Amino acid sequence: MRVWQGRRLAQTYDDLRGDPRYAPAIAFFLNDLYGSVDSGPRDRQLARASPLLRHGLPGAARAVLERAIELDVLSAELDHAMVARISSGPLGGAGYAVAYRLVGRREARERQIELVLSVGADLDRIVRHAWIGSALYLWQAPARAIGFGVLHDFLDRGFDAFRNIADARTFLQTIREREVQLMEQLFAGGGEEVFTGTPSAGWQRR
Repeated sequence: MRVWQGRRLAQTYDDLRGDPRYAPAIAFFLNDLYGSVDSGPRDRQLARASPLLRHGLPGAARAVLERAIELDVLSAELDHAMVARISSGPLGGAGYAVAYRLVGRREARERQIELVLSVGADLDRIVRHAWIGSALYLWQAPARAIGFGVLHDFLDRGFDAFRNIADARTFLQTIREREVQLMEQLFAGGGEEVFTGTPSAGWQRR
């Protein structure tokens, strides 16, 4: 399900993936926040590292990690619920849309979108402070030495991606508009065309 969802996201944001300013952030979202990459090692490291992070990382960086874990847990929960409602056979846009509506849970879907945006907003704030980038650099060797290298690499990729944007407000607003629009379409009985490569007139690719 995650691989299939990743393809949908890649399609939805194909225009941004082609923009050098936004491409690293889209790659971060697709691979690190919601993609086929196994986030288990990161999550397990965070569980072990939580007491140490209170002293070793700025609060904004800790918030990114905590929200990323919450997003991962929620996304997995919704994916499992979807899989349980998808009929056998190849998965297509119509089947996905039906399963999405059967699962329901609109508040959880809204929370999923907000978590993605919150991670992005936190990273956007972090990159405005050069000292946090220096702190992440200095934390690299100690993090690897005590077995938390995956956590460091996750934060480092996010920091670099959003530093490339400089000001992510327009980028995050675009994500909000597209994801909310798709959610509304799916709950209203449509949205299948988003998964076939033939967007409807109401689907704005901005």
